[in-house]
Amino acid sequence: MNCYRCATPIPEKARYCFACGADVSGDTAQGMHPLQRDPELEAKLAEEVEGEFVVERLLGRGGMAVVFLARDLQLDRKVAIKVLPPELTYGQGLIERFKREARTAATLDHPHIVPIYRIPKSGKLFWFAMKYIVGESLADVLEREKSLTADRSATILPQVADALEFAHQHAIIHRDVKPANVMIDSRGWVTVTDFGIAKAVGLQSLTSSEAMVGTPYYMSPEQCAGKKTLTGASDQYSLGVMAYQMLSGQLPFTGVATVDIIKQHCFDPPPPLDVLRPGLPQGLVKVVERGLAKVPEDRFASVTEFAAAFSAAAGAGATAPPIVRKPAPPRPRAAAPPRRARRSILLGTLGGLATIGLVGALVWVWKGTAVSVAHLPAPSSAQVDSAAATPTPGSDSAATQQLDAQPAATLTPPPAAATPVETTRTLKSAPQPARLTPREARLFLRGVSEGATVTLDGRQVRDSVLLLRAGRHEVTVTKPGFAPWADTLWADAGDQLARWAVSLPVAPARVAVPESALRAQVPPPESVLRIQVQPPARIAIDKVDFGEQRTLVHTVAGGASHLISIVPVRAGYARKDTTVTPRPGDTVTVRIRLEGSP
Repeated sequence: MNCYRCATPIPEKARYCFACGADVSGDTAQGMHPLQRDPELEAKLAEEVEGEFVVERLLGRGGMAVVFLARDLQLDRKVAIKVLPPELTYGQGLIERFKREARTAATLDHPHIVPIYRIPKSGKLFWFAMKYIVGESLADVLEREKSLTADRSATILPQVADALEFAHQHAIIHRDVKPANVMIDSRGWVTVTDFGIAKAVGLQSLTSSEAMVGTPYYMSPEQCAGKKTLTGASDQYSLGVMAYQMLSGQLPFTGVATVDIIKQHCFDPPPPLDVLRPGLPQGLVKVVERGLAKVPEDRFASVTEFAAAFSAAAGAGATAPPIVRKPAPPRPRAAAPPRRARRSILLGTLGGLATIGLVGALVWVWKGTAVSVAHLPAPSSAQVDSAAATPTPGSDSAATQQLDAQPAATLTPPPAAATPVETTRTLKSAPQPARLTPREARLFLRGVSEGATVTLDGRQVRDSVLLLRAGRHEVTVTKPGFAPWADTLWADAGDQLARWAVSLPVAPARVAVPESALRAQVPPPESVLRIQVQPPARIAIDKVDFGEQRTLVHTVAGGASHLISIVPVRAGYARKDTTVTPRPGDTVTVRIRLEGSP
């Protein structure tokens, strides 16, 4: 199975593509994925709903369900019928999850939640009819437009939040909020779909253990950790990922393996939004960052509060409401000393400053004397390079590092005596701190898969967050079987940069094949024969007996003639033969009613 967007091989039961992030589940995306017809399932569904609905065509399919467009015969309206394929009905968990989706959505009567029209009590198939939304999913919109403006995002987000808040008030957590489950019609009206893995608070899980459920790209940290009890804050985090994606056109966290994405959700900060989308109001950036807080208590009180803050910041550049934390107790304030005592403190301070100045002057004279010693050996080239790369004890950066490592009120005096050999030892490079200094920039490198090699300016590195000095830098990512990725960037002091390393698989070399051999390899175009017999009889196509059936759906070669033989199994009826020649790609329905024998 390959991804429809980037053709990357993906597991058969995958709900998303690890390479490009495309949703490949197809549970609710109407018309999002390339359609693979299933004439047999369509015929069984048509027989199941006969008299109530007329099945027209396939809308979408995925690993869990198939959606068909149908027409309600009684109300004369179009509906979407979601059906569980028969091959998946052997697992009781999937059946119960499918039923729960219908029951959950049916209990939530809200204008932004897809309504359920019909749930059958019994039958050979598990299906339900719901509203057919003439429009496209938010995933389709982002696939086409990549990113949205802040104003347009502010019209979508509150509608989704309103639907989720209504579900939360009824103690239901969606747990799979993502663009593929948000439908938008031609008027801009938003409908939330796919409550297949929604869970009522306090309800027993359908899985044997509290396993991770959801789409990893949009899962909250507590959802990634498999916590038993989730709140509406989990859906708020997923909505925050959607908001981040709508504004930047990128997912905050990506990776090839699920464990990589989960690790980033739990521990890594997202790349700065204002770096990916310069010009966004800072208030809007802070709102999204708060919605993506790792701790649920640090997010907004509800999804509607998050959406309201988002809309306000997008419309007026408002500042995000700060995170309310318990204030620290005030420090006791010492009483002011008497006047005479203050005079003593002032004199002592001036005396201390004078002493420090005298010591500094002695150290400066001592350094000059040490350097002018005639028998001092000339430093090697390695020592000179180390001296250029390492700040001397008298430089500003060295003093800053020394003060950072010690309490503010403590001053370390210089050594009383030192030899030229000790002066040479100070030229050895000391380990640099990992924190960002005012002279450095930070680079967030995303999308690096396991087994890839990252080099910065020709030097191999192991971290995905790199500290850069101001200037020009070259970053490369290589991996066997993938095309190398390289980028050249300029960094200024204090910059926060983000780059996505996108490496496409290298296609294998093509082998020249003669044109005659290609023609022989191309199978003839197929057609579909749908044969309905009354009363049931044995059906044979081109002398191949398919046994006694009432309806038979079979694929045959298009453009060729095929012999259909109907052999009665009941006495009093005569055999009937007919020939059909379907055009390539056509579906031909043949209805045969047996007549009595003379």
